[in-house]
Amino acid sequence: MRRKCSRRPRASFHPARAAVRPIVRHRRRFVENLGACACRPINGAPRIMPRRFFLMSRQSFLLTLLLAVAVPAAAQVGAPAAPTALPAQLSAADIRSVVDNLSAAAEQRYVDPAAGKRMAGALRSKAAAGAYDRLTDPVELAVRLSADLYAAVPDVHLRVAYEPNRSAETLRQGTTGRQVGGAQPFARIDPRSANAIARSNFGFETVQRLDGNIGYLKLNQFVIPDMSEPTARAALAFLSSSDAIIIDLRGNIGGSPELVRYILSHFTAPAPVALMTRYIRDDDRTETMMTLGEVPGKRRHGTPLHVLIDRNSASSAEMFAYLVQQKRLGTVYGEISRGAGQGGNMIPVGHGLSAFIPFTRIVDGPGWEGTGIRPDVAASSADALGAAHRAALRQLVAATSNAEIRREREWALEMAEAAAQPPIGSADLARFEGQFASRAFKARQGTLYVIGASGREDALVRISDTVFRSTGGRYSFDFAGQQLAAKVVFESIGGTRSETVRQNERATAPAAPSSGSIRI
Repeated sequence: MRRKCSRRPRASFHPARAAVRPIVRHRRRFVENLGACACRPINGAPRIMPRRFFLMSRQSFLLTLLLAVAVPAAAQVGAPAAPTALPAQLSAADIRSVVDNLSAAAEQRYVDPAAGKRMAGALRSKAAAGAYDRLTDPVELAVRLSADLYAAVPDVHLRVAYEPNRSAETLRQGTTGRQVGGAQPFARIDPRSANAIARSNFGFETVQRLDGNIGYLKLNQFVIPDMSEPTARAALAFLSSSDAIIIDLRGNIGGSPELVRYILSHFTAPAPVALMTRYIRDDDRTETMMTLGEVPGKRRHGTPLHVLIDRNSASSAEMFAYLVQQKRLGTVYGEISRGAGQGGNMIPVGHGLSAFIPFTRIVDGPGWEGTGIRPDVAASSADALGAAHRAALRQLVAATSNAEIRREREWALEMAEAAAQPPIGSADLARFEGQFASRAFKARQGTLYVIGASGREDALVRISDTVFRSTGGRYSFDFAGQQLAAKVVFESIGGTRSETVRQNERATAPAAPSSGSIRI
């Protein structure tokens, strides 16, 4: 028999409660992999998102607690599915205990003591008024508490999550940090197992060489170097011969400041440089993050660095872009980021619920809390990579005096700029079809292909009305006043040039039949 859920009158529903109702209705299927949390509000209503968090090691607790934020991401990548179960129903005493623990954590740990007291007071007042009495489902309680925290203090890091299936590896409590209500922060923010994190390749999604010898790294999360350093080292080694590097942090959910420092140290001189100073309320002290004096492999100091962000880049991803701007290490492209600038950690508040309470802030600069990072070059998330690639190539073309390298970069820029332009059109592609010595040209589905003597096909990019490009050459068609192309001039990237006419025809041959058929 299905259990009946007590409900308030519709008029008293909070938007967050309404938003989470589908999750609660189907909780038998989804509760294992979908934790409820309230993040940055949309039109005043907190948004409900899947859980995904960040890692830390006990040895590097103070540094890695700086930044983490709950944003959309896949749940437990590659982890074997565990049996699902209904969330435990909370008693009135359980609810009071959770609210008391959360209030104490906010009051005693939040980086701004006055704001912490304001949050604690708001929670206690609502509890006294019976606002949480009917929220016996821990998922609904987490959503309501998250919304109330944010209403009191609009910090996008603040949240409460129900984590009944948090990996046992993370349940051991940290050895540093002040206790609140008998509990210390978790040893690791990310609730997934180490194996699941490894199967996500520690957040390193793509490493690639783009046209013009531009290195490209797509990073989805900053995992602590204790776990991710071998992968980070391999990725940076792949990019070691690149003439410029693009680091793509669009949608990056944040994570470990230590990995931020590790990567940025490759783009600085060997002498350590202060990156930022932050205040830590737990110890009532400040701490300065310095670059590393030694890095494995090649330093890239002076290599043009281009960083991509968007509205979903958060926390440590924002820290990376912020430091690139503040230390003049490169250029940032994209959209204004999320604005999650005060870091902290997850702390258990009882009965499977945990709360993220920020307790650090930057004190030697403007930071980005509540404002986000404003890119140097504004571009939509979809266009940011193309904008950075073109800018990197233009910068390299202007900087080189070597004719061969300059030509390579100019050709790469030509292709990149063509890709950014609206299509010229494909209705007339049949005019370019035909056999020209050992090369044939064939139009198919709006694209012109060149087919070599071996039968290999290469798709061509249209540069202008009569010029097409492949990765290895440029094809310029000459119609000589005829309806069909009469001649094609091929120019290789190396500078060789050849000219061929349509097979069995001279460039001065009579015009082709109006039917458009090709004579061979």
